[in-house]
Amino acid sequence: MNPESSEHVEDETFLRMACNELTAAETAAVQAHLELCQDCGRVWQAVSKVREAAVEFDPGAVPPVDSRFGGREKPRRWWLGSAAAAALVVMAVVVPRLLGPPDSPKPSTHTPQVVRSGQERGPRLFSPVENSQVSKVRFEWSFLDDASGYTVELLDEDGAAIWTSRRLQENLVDWPPSLAREPGNYYWRVSAHFPDGEETISSPLTLFTLLPE
Repeated sequence: MNPESSEHVEDETFLRMACNELTAAETAAVQAHLELCQDCGRVWQAVSKVREAAVEFDPGAVPPVDSRFGGREKPRRWWLGSAAAAALVVMAVVVPRLLGPPDSPKPSTHTPQVVRSGQERGPRLFSPVENSQVSKVRFEWSFLDDASGYTVELLDEDGAAIWTSRRLQENLVDWPPSLAREPGNYYWRVSAHFPDGEETISSPLTLFTLLPE
């Protein structure tokens, strides 16, 4: 597959990769795509956790092997040896695609999501990045063509908005002095506004952890 393709990795490909049934080239292509696609990355993490937990269902299971890698035996889907493990695989692959990550808050519905050509993903968030751990926070993002301003939204770990910035002309802002710096998990995103006053493009919600200073 093309690593930069917007198409998600197929469920069967995830299963084949988990069982070492892909060629080295196929595996490299999928791994390259996972680095670019957060959705597929979350699905692969879930499938990997199921594979690791499979020994609890089948203590006698051994890791799969493949004759294409070092002349070993042909792989068996050893970790799908029980109905319980198979059910977990279905949950790991299908549920995240339908519902999104379980800890990710749903975006608020009041923000319009009209998209301009060539800017489908909204502002790119530079800092803090996804899953980063920081003790000091300065929110930074990319400029978008023709945007008249930006607003930053900060949410707690439950997805509740706790702060929204004023309309900004620059592409950075510090942690608000009026907001207590409580260590924990937070989400943030940036919305780009345009001169017509109706269109808004928002970045994806990004998780980070605030550490004690």
